Amino acid sequence: MGLPVGTFLKQIEAYPALLLSFYERNSQSMMKNRLGNSFWDRSDKGYDEVLAWFKSPSVTRIIMTSYGMYQAASKPAHDNP
Repeated sequence: MGLPVGTFLKQIEAYPALLLSFYERNSQSMMKNRLGNSFWDRSDKGYDEVLAWFKSPSVTRIIMTSYGMYQAASKPAHDNP
């Protein structure tokens, strides 16, 4: 690919349903620090950029919130029902 993918990732991030679909397609492979299809060449800079993006605080928050696992930092966990 050879192109920076950050702009495209920001666009995906704006649509949580699209982000979750992308995440679900890659989540199993990401446990092995890989992406889930052969489109990505591991030597490509974009490959690492996508993996880092999935681990970013904003994307992590969207994923965790969607699965009911995110708790706002302002409330202690024991105060949430």
